[in-house]
Amino acid sequence: MNEVIKERINTYCEFVKRGKPTAMIAIQNRYVDDAIKIVTKIYNLNTYIENLSEGWKILWIYKDNYMLDIIKEMPEQPKTVYEHWVLGKIFGYSDESIKTFIETKVLHK
Repeated sequence: MNEVIKERINTYCEFVKRGKPTAMIAIQNRYVDDAIKIVTKIYNLNTYIENLSEGWKILWIYKDNYMLDIIKEMPEQPKTVYEHWVLGKIFGYSDESIKTFIETKVLHK
């Protein structure tokens, strides 16, 4: 695993350790095992892996066990205001940021 990918994983782990509910990163299949070791062994956080495309996975990083249920329920492409709101929440965006995004990007399509 190259240093850029390792540093991104470390940064996302720090975000979650400091209070963001989740983080996610797309990584190549060949890096999955090393990434899981970083997240679980160094940061004592949880991981969940989803298929993205051939040769690629999505690595979810989260602290609280209940977040896994929420992650699994998230649609691939959020469409409704509710889905966008939940997505903003699980990534730790402020209520004001979520509101602004929904008002400018979702409601005014």
